[in-house]
Amino acid sequence: MTSRLKWAWESENGGATSNDMYILTCGEDTYRSRQHLQKMIASFKEKRDPQGLNVSFLDCKKLEPGVLWEHLGTVPFLAEKRMVVLQGFLENAPKELNEALLAKLEAGAFADTAVTVFFETTSDFKKNPLFDFLKKQPYSSAFPLLAEHERETWVKNETRERGMSVTTGAARMIAASVAETWQLIRVVEQACALAGAEEIQRAHVEPFIEPPLDDNIFNFTDALAAGNTRRALELLHDQRRADANEFYLLTMITRQFRILLQLKDGVSGDAAKELGIHPFVIKKSLPLARRYSPAQLQTIYRNLFTIETLLKTTATPADALLDQFVVTAAK
Repeated sequence: MTSRLKWAWESENGGATSNDMYILTCGEDTYRSRQHLQKMIASFKEKRDPQGLNVSFLDCKKLEPGVLWEHLGTVPFLAEKRMVVLQGFLENAPKELNEALLAKLEAGAFADTAVTVFFETTSDFKKNPLFDFLKKQPYSSAFPLLAEHERETWVKNETRERGMSVTTGAARMIAASVAETWQLIRVVEQACALAGAEEIQRAHVEPFIEPPLDDNIFNFTDALAAGNTRRALELLHDQRRADANEFYLLTMITRQFRILLQLKDGVSGDAAKELGIHPFVIKKSLPLARRYSPAQLQTIYRNLFTIETLLKTTATPADALLDQFVVTAAK
């Protein structure tokens, strides 16, 4: 269940020069990828920046080229190197800026003064030379959604880290019922609290197993497409009452609309294989994609990214932002 990219072998066969100063962290499993990012930042501060003065984050949704070059070119302050985290660069940067940065990285730019981390919430970047370059770097990591047997192992490991144990049956029940890692960790924490000093059994898990969130997300998206604001808000509030993490909800909603956009853009042949998405998800998403215009999906997608930015940079309540999104997104 390693997160290390399998693509690294390509660099041994004539690929781009490996450089540990350029790091890609990507994938749909944003819980594990964010954990990995935080560990990298903590390790960097411990080894190279104990005063914590040389780590910066750039949200690349509306990134100006001058700001990018300024951050990457800034000399470290009382430290050997800086760390610059580019959030969503591959997904949002215009082609010209993408190509310009690739040319600089291939020439070894910034390597002496900065560790440049590309943090992406997907790994679906077809025909992107910068992505191809980054995925060959030795410290790049990918975090796809875990398969069911991987989730079972992950649940056991997380339980063990909390000083507790879980029966195989209970771990298997969680893994079979919950697909997203944000939700997995919530169920593990709740089951640990209920079990107390006991080994976690099925009885400790059952109260926290809800209908799959995927189904609720499909219903939520369907309600938005139908202009049923009241139903969409009810579904959202149901998840909130179940203590669903707001970032997790936002991730799932964004993922669903990304799939609809991909389907709207057109795929040939086997859509599930081409997009790397389970056929069941494709089957349920196709009718929804037909109910939106490309312009509507693009507007909704941009609004979701705006909400994510506001959640990270302001004190605006998450529930207010998501409620407002529902009101504006419903036709």
